[in-house]
Amino acid sequence: MINRLKVFLPAAVFSLLVSITAQASEGRGLGGFESFDKDNDGCISKEEFSVGQQTQRQARQSTKKGKGKGHNMPSYSDLDLNGDGLVNEEEFYQARANRIAERSAQGRALKKLSQAPSFADLDSDSDGNLSTAEFADHQASHRQ
Repeated sequence: MINRLKVFLPAAVFSLLVSITAQASEGRGLGGFESFDKDNDGCISKEEFSVGQQTQRQARQSTKKGKGKGHNMPSYSDLDLNGDGLVNEEEFYQARANRIAERSAQGRALKKLSQAPSFADLDSDSDGNLSTAEFADHQASHRQ
């Protein structure tokens, strides 16, 4: 068993390094050491590390490749179909149907569809319209 690990582990590490190198050369990687070491002193300071992480986080969010909570939620403008700044119940359900149809046509999984909130769940003041504040509150609660 130990002999197998001695052979497997170096091969796995080599394979991982080749994969990372290939991704970086194709521009798909998250950025190498050089992208963090801004002053080119061969060391990454706490500040450089923090800035590098923030830069990567922003890049993932801008390309929607991040996999954190909320990375794939609709925006308020996606729901405001008539562009009047408010989302009524009809717009809410029409936008949801459009999104479901689009994702289904793309062959994407429709996870937790049965757990999707109702319009009433978001319309906290029960005025028949979903404001940007109500929408933002709901989105924030689902990102935690």
